[in-house]
Amino acid sequence: MTGLAIRTVLVAGRGDAALRVIRTARRLGVRAVATFAPDDRDSLHVARADAAVRVPSYLDVHAVIAAARQVEADAVHPGWGFLAESAELAESCAAAGIVFVGPRPETIRLLGNKVTAKAAMEAAGVPTLGDEGWPRIVKAAAGGGGRGMRVVVGPDDLGAALASASREAEAAFGDGTVFTERYVAGARHVEVQVFGDEHGHVLHLGERECSIQRRHQKVLEETPSPGVTAAVRATLLGAAVAGATAVGYVGAGTFEFLVDGDEIAFLEVNTRLQVEHGITEAVTGLDLVELQLQVAAGHALPIDQDQVRFSGHAIEVRVVAEDAAAGWTPSGGKVFHWSHGDEVRWDDSVASGTVVAPAYDSLLAKAIAHAPDRGEAAARLASSVAALRIHGPTTNAAMLVATLRSPAFLAGETTTVFLEEHPEVLAPAPSTDTLDRRLVAATAHGAAQRRTCARVQPFAPPGYRNIPDHLEHTTWMAGQEQLDVGYAGERFEVAGRPLVAQTRVVGPTVEVEMEGVLTIHELYTDGGLVSVHDPDGSTTLEEVPRHREPGAAAAGGGATAPVPGTVLSVHVTVGQEVAAGDTLVVLEAMKMENRVTAPGPALVADVLVRAGQQVDARQALVVLEDL
Repeated sequence: MTGLAIRTVLVAGRGDAALRVIRTARRLGVRAVATFAPDDRDSLHVARADAAVRVPSYLDVHAVIAAARQVEADAVHPGWGFLAESAELAESCAAAGIVFVGPRPETIRLLGNKVTAKAAMEAAGVPTLGDEGWPRIVKAAAGGGGRGMRVVVGPDDLGAALASASREAEAAFGDGTVFTERYVAGARHVEVQVFGDEHGHVLHLGERECSIQRRHQKVLEETPSPGVTAAVRATLLGAAVAGATAVGYVGAGTFEFLVDGDEIAFLEVNTRLQVEHGITEAVTGLDLVELQLQVAAGHALPIDQDQVRFSGHAIEVRVVAEDAAAGWTPSGGKVFHWSHGDEVRWDDSVASGTVVAPAYDSLLAKAIAHAPDRGEAAARLASSVAALRIHGPTTNAAMLVATLRSPAFLAGETTTVFLEEHPEVLAPAPSTDTLDRRLVAATAHGAAQRRTCARVQPFAPPGYRNIPDHLEHTTWMAGQEQLDVGYAGERFEVAGRPLVAQTRVVGPTVEVEMEGVLTIHELYTDGGLVSVHDPDGSTTLEEVPRHREPGAAAAGGGATAPVPGTVLSVHVTVGQEVAAGDTLVVLEAMKMENRVTAPGPALVADVLVRAGQQVDARQALVVLEDL
């Protein structure tokens, strides 16, 4: 990039955003300095930067400006988190003589509020949603990322939804203002990437479909959209460029729309680059972070609209530390092992040894496949994600693979209710044969480890006994299912079903041959947890102790924290009767509210936590007694 005046850029963010900016800066010869919060010193973005500066909080604007001055940065890149939509940061950079890599402060302020943004788009002739009729959706006026949003089916539920959304918006954005508009179920969520420069040029880089979402947050994006006709595409792209031109947009921005058949309706503008920008890079061959730096440095966009070329199809999935099968419960803790192939583009924000903290977003990585057509891109991406090796936090990897391979997805039936209409992808169960092989592999590996530690007859096969009819037993938890595995030599019994399997254990690798078919499994262990991987995916198994420690059983039943977090509110008192599904405690973890509910009718025997208290995963919250 010839003539770029930016020599040092302060990257004011963390995770995948910081790593992405650092990668382009390095390629351009720009020095990249990271920021890090006190509890984030060992994060990957700190290790990859040229230098790093400690700040009390990633959202502390004054600290970010001080850090930029300290390292003599020419520019501040805010990533694509909350600072990217901070008019205060943009104004503070201008006052300090530092380039802000983003739109002008007045543009951020106008479009960063969904109410004023909607008015601006209406003035520009862009179609919008009204607020008449039911159902409606409650939205936070500030911020994004699905936070502060609630769908309301009727007026009786509106008050509670407004209060909950406002509380979440206040916690996330420091602004509890919310509004409502008509909710369109079954539509497509399609966004347009735009760029503008200080010389009055505005162009688009095509559309992206982001309809597959959980909690109003995206988990899969693709370009081009499989459900948009040429005529609708032209309307979308024209509306985005018209809206951006009307407000004098400078920098990268994303105009988001609902598409319902041939009708479009404006949703919001994200005054920043999006997490999913990589699929646009794949089909255009452009580096969007480089374009951001060029525009921020005052250069004109290096291309005109007619020079933008689109090639093939690209799909991105977000691997998050959440349990899709358990209502997207956040998961955290140490990543003991993390590895994958390079068949597709992986933008990682973790590595082996990284600790996933509950205070930050749950995104671990993005995987992006680019191919000549949609079917091939989906197949490549599914194979690559299935081969992901992770031991530690629970992820949505299996759900992503199931989605990419589902007939509905491959047919292009992707709307905002995709996951509700296809719950089978949320908890995809491996075939009986696949699960049998993984259980045999885990059992053989455990037996080999115990045999090595015992140093008795190390030559003997798993489960070897002088009495051939006697089976040793190991009990595993696979999710909520408890499975007993008996073994002696090549004889196995899985849940009472006899199997014959030849196994060979070499370090963390276990070969399993059953009925003449050989499969190879990689195992990663930590305590009683074992992650078993093969080319079709993985299963995490927890070994049930053979002998329970005295006093290990808790008195009575109860509710525990599914993840480390902060208690936002306690909804029950001692002596209260509760029914299945009643809210007991609300936790905040990874910037999302999580309800802990009663599993069935019960009496509250004790409440062990209070609002504001920090809790660990599996910590007891409420003691319940059966009615």
